[in-house]
Amino acid sequence: MTEKRYVSAGHREIPAEYELRSDGTAMLCRWPRRDRSEAAVVPEQVQGYPVTAVAPLAFAPYHLPAGRMAQLAQEPVISFSAFCMKHGREMEYETEDAGGPEEIMLPDSITEIGEYAFWCCGRLARIRIPGRVERLPAGVFGKCKNLREVILEEGIRTIGLRPEGTREAMPETGAFYNCSSMERLILPESVTYLGAETFNSSGIRILSVCDGEVEHAARQQQERWSVESAMSSERRVEHAARQQERSPVESAMSSGVSGISVWHHNVEVHPTAFHHTASLQWMEQCAADGTVRWRIGLPMEKETILRCDQRFGGLARLPELFFSEGPAEADRLAEKAFRLDFSGRMAAARLMYPHGLKEETERWYLEVLVTYADRAAYFMDADGETPLRKLAGLVCGSRFLTREQMIRLIHAAGEEQDYELAQQILWMQNKRFPEDTGFEELEL
Repeated sequence: MTEKRYVSAGHREIPAEYELRSDGTAMLCRWPRRDRSEAAVVPEQVQGYPVTAVAPLAFAPYHLPAGRMAQLAQEPVISFSAFCMKHGREMEYETEDAGGPEEIMLPDSITEIGEYAFWCCGRLARIRIPGRVERLPAGVFGKCKNLREVILEEGIRTIGLRPEGTREAMPETGAFYNCSSMERLILPESVTYLGAETFNSSGIRILSVCDGEVEHAARQQQERWSVESAMSSERRVEHAARQQERSPVESAMSSGVSGISVWHHNVEVHPTAFHHTASLQWMEQCAADGTVRWRIGLPMEKETILRCDQRFGGLARLPELFFSEGPAEADRLAEKAFRLDFSGRMAAARLMYPHGLKEETERWYLEVLVTYADRAAYFMDADGETPLRKLAGLVCGSRFLTREQMIRLIHAAGEEQDYELAQQILWMQNKRFPEDTGFEELEL
């Protein structure tokens, strides 16, 4: 049965429809959109029934019978717009539509969210998805153009649609389809699947993925080496000799840090999950507390890269490869298939978060950044600084930066008439290479 209740939203009382189900729980069926309050607060209980579900299209500007929505999943080509046109006579429209709330506050009792539940919520900017929700279905945030902050709690396993057999999913089935204001999203470690068209036409710029098991694996690896070293004095000597032959970065990798460069849980990615995501520039692995371990950069206009191209084909698959490979594969692609928009961005990403970075690769990245310092705006994410200053801050922190490279950076700063930056680099050069003044080669 359906029970109409009045629930608080801001300072006004608006009617929302709930279905009281035979299992003793309640499902939110419809939240009217005529109210322009800042937040829609979904109650934890209705008439003593815990609210555990949000129905398909619950916050959308129009509604279809539940039976019709279930029929959508059986269509050979899953197109929501075509389906709505086909069953338009059965559709109910909101008589007064103010665009929906700016924030939707769901109780922790929610375990189920239906397809297209928040479809076309044009004013929605913030929402938190409780961890008891294991699945985010097709089109759940489709066309939420003002959505900026989505908090996904640990427990969510699948995001988006998993088409079966020969069925084809259209862009509008993507969970974040056309969320043009959403610049960053953090996926909890519990996520194991990204479905068809997940980020199609979204504004996502940074995608962070948690992998909290990495620290545990690194500790286990370090403990194993400690036990092995204790077994034989000869092996301890051999291990020390090998460590001396390695660079400090490689030594760190072999003492447990390498664990942060691999994945310890699998994320299956549908081939179309990152279709039409031109805004996506950075993908990063982070700890549960949000600390970034490593990051990769993505090429611009990656939609134009042919997967069959022997040189650039790997770049087209980078979003999927990110979830199965460590950063070493992206390092290899940056050098093998050189493109300034990609290799420059990779250089910035890997010098900023250098976990697992080999010495020879770091030296190559340094040379890329110094050589193309005059085009830093093309691949650097400046974050409020000038691109050249951001670039100089990265490369000057490397112990492999040479005196000649510093001189070239001083020249680049002079060409941009950033004399303060040129003076700072000159001061660092004199401090790092006190035996040389550099005045013989410095063009004043």
